Amino acid sequence: MKNLLSLLCLAVLLHAAHGQHTHIGAGAASQTPGTPLQFSSGYTAGTTYALLMKPVGQPYGGYYSFDGITFIALSDGQAEDDGPFHAANGSELHMEIVSVTGPSGAHFGFWDENRAIFSSTPSVSFETGQPTGSNNTFILTEPLLPPYYDGDPYGHRHNRGWTADVPGNYVVGFRIFDANAIHTPSPTYSFNFQAVAIVSIWTLNGSGSWSTSLGTNWSAGVPFGNGSRATFGPAATAPATISVNGSALTVGSITFNNTNSYTVSGPNTITLADGTATPTLGVTLGSHTIAAPLVLAQNATVSTASGTTLTLTGGVTGGASSLGKTGAGILNLDGTQNYAALLASAGTTNVDGALGTGASSVSVTGAGTALKFGTVSQTLSSLTIGAGATATFTSGAASFAGGCKTQGFGGSAVVPEPGSLGLLLTGVLGLLSRRRGMSLLLRS
Repeated sequence: MKNLLSLLCLAVLLHAAHGQHTHIGAGAASQTPGTPLQFSSGYTAGTTYALLMKPVGQPYGGYYSFDGITFIALSDGQAEDDGPFHAANGSELHMEIVSVTGPSGAHFGFWDENRAIFSSTPSVSFETGQPTGSNNTFILTEPLLPPYYDGDPYGHRHNRGWTADVPGNYVVGFRIFDANAIHTPSPTYSFNFQAVAIVSIWTLNGSGSWSTSLGTNWSAGVPFGNGSRATFGPAATAPATISVNGSALTVGSITFNNTNSYTVSGPNTITLADGTATPTLGVTLGSHTIAAPLVLAQNATVSTASGTTLTLTGGVTGGASSLGKTGAGILNLDGTQNYAALLASAGTTNVDGALGTGASSVSVTGAGTALKFGTVSQTLSSLTIGAGATATFTSGAASFAGGCKTQGFGGSAVVPEPGSLGLLLTGVLGLLSRRRGMSLLLRS
């Protein structure tokens, strides 16, 4: 309950920060030609603005976004946003984005004014650490329409949505310049943005769709995007199924915490990705199933607490990524497991799906850690067994890629002899022992 309250409080605080709206006024210290431009109001160095993931189907959907900053050009007194430090009459103020730093390979940009509600991608986007190029400016001064006939530099344009595509911290350098060259450009001002993943808890007592358009099944909107965190907690009072049927999803973590079983079903895929941490599937209470296909965009971890179980029946693909197993509980791997490495360091991992296509490296380490292969034949590139850990092959066949010498056992099981290439026994003592029936135990 304490963890649940903490998550809810965090979600409320993030949305409160997102709801703030700041006007930052561009002007000059005086109207004398040649005076540098400046932010005359609203700018506070060191302020951090939160970019929150928005659900698909809504404006900015699928991006971290914040529309709570409006850059304005101060008026000479003819409009509401005036002040003594406005630019000279006849000035045409523009803003230039001169630098963007943040997570490697990430992008920062904006939707320009009301186009945000019509476009699925930002109007302008810049890769972090790269030159911002030529399409990096936007105008502050409004067109000179009545009642502003005499060159008032005033401008007040709402609905520009700032955005990023990866969670993390961004520093963006802005500079003001005068297209009519009455004033010289301002110094570069640094703005801090933090792209914050959605932390959301399933609130529906029963089955439903993950991607409900308005996010009404979740405490803080639909968890979607790199680093977003989904928790299936105590809401369900009976077994429930959550369907990934709106669109494919990307999340940073999924946590189950309920004695009533949740099943996350397809047909669409779930990609595990996080720009700042290791993606995690976790179980703290109960036994649960993910039947949707999983894709590893990076190395990921499954953590199951003592007495809990997570079953993955939809298969897992991950290319060069690895899947780690921690925690004293059980992980069941059904369906094809196609990724570079399976790293079990605690608890029990039952493998009832084929591991890759001959390129999978398997490691089981830690005292009491158990890795159990079922009836499906396996072809591994290597197997590492640490001190106190066990790997059991039951009735299926085990072989090693690369033409390693093997020894037959029990008719259908094929295992390498000790010392064969690809078989690594890393404990103080390695034993290859035959057991009655159709199983083989490798232990150290």
